[in-house]
Amino acid sequence: MTRVLLVIALLALPLDAGALELGARVRVTLLERPQVTGSVLALPPDSLVVAAGPDSAREAIARLDIRKLEVSRGIHSNAGRFATIGAVVVGLTFGFAIYSDAQDSEITDEGVAVIGLGGVAVGALVGAGVGALIGSASQHERWHKVLVKRKDVSP
Repeated sequence: MTRVLLVIALLALPLDAGALELGARVRVTLLERPQVTGSVLALPPDSLVVAAGPDSAREAIARLDIRKLEVSRGIHSNAGRFATIGAVVVGLTFGFAIYSDAQDSEITDEGVAVIGLGGVAVGALVGAGVGALIGSASQHERWHKVLVKRKDVSP
């Protein structure tokens, strides 16, 4: 019962509480114009003023024209994602190769299983390391969707 009340209380919180503030990097998807990415300069009740694009041109966007508004959560490395992919791919491949090779020898079934698992562990460690190195060279920006308040806007 307390979990249900907690979920209801969390759902009742406004989605944009404190998310949109001056200086925040935003990505705005508009109804009839191209997407705009830039920093928030002002938050008047009926629009959003953004320093848009590489030339930092000041652009006022009516809130009624906004289809989707997202706030940047920063630029993050891809090292963790690539490390996970490398660990799985290389670990399974190396483990299977070692297991297959050990089956052809005169080792007992228990020994073959241990050698295969050891191959998976070694391959996972090597794959994770290589994947982390490759992933650290690339980055991506994380975006968080923000609810656009329309109550202050008069059509």
